Amino acid sequence: MTTEVGLGTPHTSRTMEYVGDDVALLTELWNTNPPAWSVSGVTSTGPGYIWISRWVKGQQYVPTRIFDETGKLVGTYCDMTSPIQQNTVGFSCFDLYLDVWRASGHPPEILDEDELEEAVADGHVTRQSALSVQGVAAEAVRLLTLDAPEVVF
Repeated sequence: MTTEVGLGTPHTSRTMEYVGDDVALLTELWNTNPPAWSVSGVTSTGPGYIWISRWVKGQQYVPTRIFDETGKLVGTYCDMTSPIQQNTVGFSCFDLYLDVWRASGHPPEILDEDELEEAVADGHVTRQSALSVQGVAAEAVRLLTLDAPEVVF
């Protein structure tokens, strides 16, 4: 699955701010009636929720800070991806199934390991790529645990 940054949705308004030649912050403001979405039982969408994603060319994950309608941090969600490429609409990458989630006040957890194994079994991802993305996810867990600026911006 390819993610194209720069395309809108009916449920969000988006703005992208370049903070360097190869780095951008994508801010998504959720409008009324967004589709319900929760991560590990934590609500992550709703009217007035704000998602801020940090896209860095070459990086293999996209961290997204999620704030509720009052501005309180709900958590940080990191998509594990192919190396991010810059293009004419912003950035693009391939989702590599694994995600890392850290709800506010809780330790980070790796999500969707079963989806990655299924993708390997179905031939969509090589075993070598799966091992690589597992290493990237472990690094994202480490960075989230340390509140490192790469994931906490």
